[in-house]
Amino acid sequence: MLKIGSILISILIICYSIYHIYQNKGKLSDSARKIVSLLTCVSSLAMGFFIIQISNFNIWLSAIICLFVSIVSGILVGESDLKIKGLNQILSGFIGGTIGLVLGYMVFISDIAFLIVAILFIIFVYMILRWIDKLLVTEPQNKGKKGTKGKKIKKPSYGPTVGLGGGLILLLIIIAVNVNHISIGMFGQPQSQNAVIDEVNDMQVATIHVTPSGPDPKNTIFKSQTMLKVVFNVDQSDNEKRTLISNDLHLNVPLKKGPNVILLDDPQKGEYHFSLLPGNTSGLFTVK
Repeated sequence: MLKIGSILISILIICYSIYHIYQNKGKLSDSARKIVSLLTCVSSLAMGFFIIQISNFNIWLSAIICLFVSIVSGILVGESDLKIKGLNQILSGFIGGTIGLVLGYMVFISDIAFLIVAILFIIFVYMILRWIDKLLVTEPQNKGKKGTKGKKIKKPSYGPTVGLGGGLILLLIIIAVNVNHISIGMFGQPQSQNAVIDEVNDMQVATIHVTPSGPDPKNTIFKSQTMLKVVFNVDQSDNEKRTLISNDLHLNVPLKKGPNVILLDDPQKGEYHFSLLPGNTSGLFTVK
């Protein structure tokens, strides 16, 4: 629920910033529009990161939402007679959204860390909006002092558009080349834990969370010759039918949503590998 609340607040902030800029888009100078492009990029980045984290790493759903946010932002912020400016906003959103999707796909973070990221994003948006408001007040005054008599209307430059388009293509090429090196939750996921001794029942107890990126943590350490109880906890929002398989332990167990208890008596020293299907992610029991 903490993640859901954080992303809802972030969405409200993004909607407000789009509305605020839409109301003042006719007053925006070129320098202010560059700041708006930065805001669009970072907002799409945050949206991509947040959505893919709460959707169990559903990359297609996250990509569609990022595309929608980028296109809507570009249409609303861009001026009707200067469509090239709106296209710049859309491209900025595409770049930010793509980076956000990749980062969110690769990073495994806790609810508290997710909340901290959301708070930092909200502070960033607030500071950018204050900066834009300051430019809306100061730059029109400067233009008024200089005067506009005989000044030619400046045509929009295609340079930024070409640069943003080229940057997006380069980013997609880099991702395509390294796609085999990108995996779910490859950063930030706990690697090991020690089982807890239940003295009342004379057994070792450990809980392993089943996530789209595999078992969390990857390795659980037990003591030998003491009965062990392992709880595989499958997230309620996981739509996959998970199966626990271990040739070392002779296990082939379908996992339901919620807690799944596995009991093993008199474990001997050694390493026992297991995998979770679908996805074929692996984990390890280390008995010392």
